[in-house]
Amino acid sequence: MQLANDTAATTSSLESAIGKLESVLQEENTKLEANAAYEHGPFIIRKNQILRELMMLQRAEDHKSATAAMSDRLRGVRQLVTHNHALLGAQVSAMNQVTEILTNVALSESADGTYSRNQMGD
Repeated sequence: MQLANDTAATTSSLESAIGKLESVLQEENTKLEANAAYEHGPFIIRKNQILRELMMLQRAEDHKSATAAMSDRLRGVRQLVTHNHALLGAQVSAMNQVTEILTNVALSESADGTYSRNQMGD
């Protein structure tokens, strides 16, 4: 009887954590897809908290039976995570490209003699 109660409690906790993860990933993915300006830090904090919660649940003895019962939902979470990873990767790539452009502009500005010592009176 106790094992059944423990499994039910773990399943409920796991469902709750997965629900939070789905929610945060969907929210972040929506903002990324819309190219909306947003603070990335709170998403990182929320995802880290959920990860810690999932890791604690994994340590429970009965997590395997709870996880097996939720395999379809976990596949959906995996798709959300994969999509989130792709969107974040595209954003990082775009930021790297902008950084490269700005660096090249700064280097070309300094290379044209604008700030040379001779023109500064040195």
